[in-house]
Amino acid sequence: MFGLSAYLVTPPCVLSECKPIQIATRLQTPALPLANQNIATTELTKLQTDIEKAITDLKQIPPWSSRHQEVEPLVQKLSAQYEKVGLLLKAFQTAGKAAQKTRASNNLQELQATQELWRQAILPLEPIDRKSVFYDLAHAQISSYRRELQAVKQQLRTEEKWLEKLESAKSVALVAHKRQEAAKSLKELQKAQSTWEVAVNALKIIPSNRLAYKDAQKLLLEYKAKLANASLRTTKEEMANKTYNQAIRAARQAQLYEKRNQWQGALNQWTRAVAAIKQISPGTYYYNTAQPLLPPYNNALQKAQRQLQINSTLRTTFNNLASTCVNDGVQICSFKVSLQGISVQMTAEYEQAIAISNENDAISTASHLQILQQALEVISDNAGIPLAIYDAQGEQFYQHKPRS
Repeated sequence: MFGLSAYLVTPPCVLSECKPIQIATRLQTPALPLANQNIATTELTKLQTDIEKAITDLKQIPPWSSRHQEVEPLVQKLSAQYEKVGLLLKAFQTAGKAAQKTRASNNLQELQATQELWRQAILPLEPIDRKSVFYDLAHAQISSYRRELQAVKQQLRTEEKWLEKLESAKSVALVAHKRQEAAKSLKELQKAQSTWEVAVNALKIIPSNRLAYKDAQKLLLEYKAKLANASLRTTKEEMANKTYNQAIRAARQAQLYEKRNQWQGALNQWTRAVAAIKQISPGTYYYNTAQPLLPPYNNALQKAQRQLQINSTLRTTFNNLASTCVNDGVQICSFKVSLQGISVQMTAEYEQAIAISNENDAISTASHLQILQQALEVISDNAGIPLAIYDAQGEQFYQHKPRS
C-alpha cells in the first residue's frame, strides 16, 4: 500500500507543480523573429522539437491529476501548432531552394521550375490567418516570396520575349535561305539578301544578359556568313546587270549612229557594247542572257569597221581625184566615185585647151592624156574600184580594172 501510494503521487501534476501545462501554455505564444529567415528557421525547428516534447509530457499526466482535464485541449492546440510550424518550415525550405535556383537558372525550364518553387513556398503560408501566433512571421515572408515570384514572372516574360525574337530570327533565316535557293533574278536575290539582313539585325539586339544571347551569338556567326555570301552574289549580279544595261544602251546608240551614217560613232559604241558583254561574269543571271548578243554585236562591229574603211577609201579617192582633175587652175575633168566604180569625164574646156596648144603636135596630146590616164589608174588601184574615162561628149574611151 505504501509503494502504491508512492507511485500514485509521483507522476507530474499530482502533488508538485504542473510544469508540462506551464510549458505547453507558454509554447502557444512563442516569440519569433521576423527579419531573418535563417534565424526563424532555427527557432521554428527548436519550437517544433519543444512542441513534440510538450505533447509527450502532457500525455504522461495521469487521469487522477486534478489538471488532467486540461491535457486534451492543450494537446489539440499544440498538435495544430506543430502542423503549422511544419508548414512554415516547409515553406522556408522551399523558398531556400527557390532562391538558390533563382541565382543559378540559365534556361527557360529552370526559370519555370523556380517560379513553381516560389508558388509552393507561398502556398503553405496563405491559410495562416490573423488570429494565428504565426501570422506576422508568415505575413512578412509571404510578402517577400510574392515579390520574388513576381520578379521571376517578369524575368520569364522578358526571357520569353527575347526567345521569341530568337525563334522569329530563325524563321526569317529559313525564309531567306529558301528565297536565295529559289532566286532566278537580281530582284529575287536582293530580296533574299534583305531577308538575311532582317534575321541578322534581329539577333544583334538580343542583350548579353538574356538566356537567348548564347544561342543568338552562335546563329549570328552562321547568318552573317550567309548574309556575306548573299551580298557578294548580289554585288556580282548588280555589276552584271549594270554592264548588261551598258551594252544594251551602247548598242542602241550605235544603231542611231548607223541611221545617221555616222560610222565612227557607231564603231565606238559597238566596241563598248562588245566589251561590256565580255565583262559579264559567268554564273550570273545576265551571263546566259548576254551571250547570244555577242555574235550580232561582233558582226555589227565588223560592219562598222568595214563601212568606216569604205568611207575612208571613198574620201581619199575623192580627194585624189579632185587634185588630179585640176591643173594650173584648169578643170581637167569631172568625176563621180562609188564602190561600184570611178567615172571620169574630160571637160570641154580641157579638150579645147589641149587642141589649141597642140594643133600640130598629136604626139604631145596623146602623151598628156596617157599621163592623166596613168594617174587615174593609180587612184583606181589604190581604191580597188574600177575606172571608166569618158570624153567631153560622154563617149567612153578607156576602162581599167584595179589590180587585185
